[in-house]
Amino acid sequence: VAPLNGEADVSTTILLEWEEATNASLYQVDVAGDSAMSDIVFSDSTQQLSTSFVAPFAGRSYFWQVTTRSAGGLNTVSETWSFETGAA
Repeated sequence: VAPLNGEADVSTTILLEWEEATNASLYQVDVAGDSAMSDIVFSDSTQQLSTSFVAPFAGRSYFWQVTTRSAGGLNTVSETWSFETGAA
């Protein structure tokens, strides 16, 4: 899983990686500028175990979570993790 929870000095070009979930057919990845996950700055749906994005601001904390979606309609939301991009 990357970046690690609480990791600092992360590049603004970020590769988010997570572990495979049993019976998952799709992963919804959301990155926000707040821990409540209401200020979404990036969102992606993928069948892969990673996705990348460019953070809009350097020197800022971001929060991310992954929602797994199964063919049977069961959705599971991961814990919310954080990281901080390095200063420009």
